[in-house]
Parts: sequence; C-alpha cells; structure tokens
Amino acid sequence: MDRGVVLGRSLGHVIDDTTPLINHSGAETVAREDKRSVQRQRFLGRYRWRLYLSEFMATAMFIFLICLTAVAGASMPNSSGASVAIYAALSNGLAVIFVVYALGPVSGAHFNPAVTLAALIDKQLSIKEAIGYVVAQVLGATVGAACVVVVNPDAAL
Repeated sequence: MDRGVVLGRSLGHVIDDTTPLINHSGAETVAREDKRSVQRQRFLGRYRWRLYLSEFMATAMFIFLICLTAVAGASMPNSSGASVAIYAALSNGLAVIFVVYALGPVSGAHFNPAVTLAALIDKQLSIKEAIGYVVAQVLGATVGAACVVVVNPDAAL
C-alpha cells in the first residue's frame, strides 16, 4: 500500500509503477510514466524560459569562474607550475560544484552542448529543447568570457 495510489473510492483500485492507470469508464489510459511526461510537458509549456535562462546563467557563471581563475593563476607571482595546476584544478572543481548546486535543479546543469547532445540522443530532451539549451549555452559562454574581459582587461591579450 505504501507504493500504490488509490485512484478513487468508487474504483477501489491500487496501482504501483507498473500498473496502467484506469479512468472511470474502465478503458486503459497512459501508464504512470506517460502521466509524468504529460505533467512535465504542461510545466514546460509555461516555464520553458526558466530552463533556458538557468542554462544561460549556469554557463556564463561557469565560464566566468573558470577563465578568471586561469587568468589569476597565470598572473600569480613567484609560483611554480605545480601550485598553479593545483590552484586551477581546485577552482575548476569548486566552480562546477557551485554551478551544479545553484542551478542544477532547474535545468539539469548541462552547461555543455556535448551533454545536451547526449541527452538528446538518449531521448531525455526533445529537439526543440536541445536547440534552446545549445543556444543558451553558447550565449552564456560568450557573456561569461566577455565579463572576464570587462573585469580584467589584460585577459584579452
């Protein structure tokens, strides 16, 4: 009973993840996964822009943090190659953690067209969603790199 859902007092039918849903006329309708898919599409219809905005922001922040730490690491005085490599690796890891925890729950935190392509191939995204994700990622990367140049004009060289 803990995994099932009672569909109504008149039906008295308990379902789990594999049982098809039954409507009041008794005809079989969509399975639970299809129902979730329909709910997701309804949600995305209203709030699809949030996915793309989140992907844009995540990619912009990620590129900004990564590029800024690379510029800062290259300009560190009296530093050996090993210390710069450790600094870059730690900052990249922390940037990924920050972006995934901040915006991952909204869009899935792809922030890479290769990940979006993999999700498209695995049919987790529609073609329309994948195109929106890639456009948001490219624009976000461009804005993130531009912000690095604005913050540190010497980075453009």
